[in-house]
Amino acid sequence: MKIITKEIKDGGEKYIIYVTDLGGSPLACDYATNNNKKEVIEQFIEEFGEISIFEEMTYNEYINQ
Repeated sequence: MKIITKEIKDGGEKYIIYVTDLGGSPLACDYATNNNKKEVIEQFIEEFGEISIFEEMTYNEYINQ
């Protein structure tokens, strides 16, 4: 499993956080802010178990994808 964090507002204020299988198919998604980003990730780990890969996408990477 993989968690992908995408910064959707410049300055790291808002994120979309996805859980995907290793093939890239999305399994779950949630919005987060700087205040609750860690908690959202921890909830996904609790729900889906072992997460082996973590990827972070900056705002510039997000808007240019």
